Amino acid sequence: MKLSQNELAEMVNISPSHMSDIENGKKIVKLDIFMRLTEALQVSADWLLRTDIPQVSSIHTQELSSILSDCTPGEAQSIIRMAKEMKTAIRESAGK
Repeated sequence: MKLSQNELAEMVNISPSHMSDIENGKKIVKLDIFMRLTEALQVSADWLLRTDIPQVSSIHTQELSSILSDCTPGEAQSIIRMAKEMKTAIRESAGK
């Protein structure tokens, strides 16, 4: 959402240092703060909690399928090409 840590901390009503500690895994997020984060970011809790398990892979597959479902063949090809390029860029930046 292009928010700074300070902006998000203000939206959630916590200190910037607390937000930093949460983001860096130094503090455990309490449920009330987690709920305020979902509201501030306008995302569902399940979206934030998705982990690398088969059920989540299935959700991702369904989301991609939904995105492509009403595309023309040309649009679908463009989206697939962009996704492949993004995947390559992400892996290269992560050093994989």
